[in-house]
Amino acid sequence: DLVVEVKALDEDETAITGRGLFYLTRGTKIVWLVYPDQRLIDVMTNNSIKTLASGNVLTGGDILPKFSVPVADIFQLAPSGS
Repeated sequence: DLVVEVKALDEDETAITGRGLFYLTRGTKIVWLVYPDQRLIDVMTNNSIKTLASGNVLTGGDILPKFSVPVADIFQLAPSGS
């Protein structure tokens, strides 16, 4: 129901987006595409793609109804990409 993909530093963004679309067309309900170098998360569903940044909160929607975490907290301990 939920797939999480983390973009490698040397990976092309179209590759990770393509994998997200692959999962959605095969029945996955939510795909989180995580971009550590940009500190962004794309939340993909069959109906939309929403980009979350540091001021947003990532939720699990209907799949993980009690899950909620500020995006800034996810990247708090992550390297800055430099």
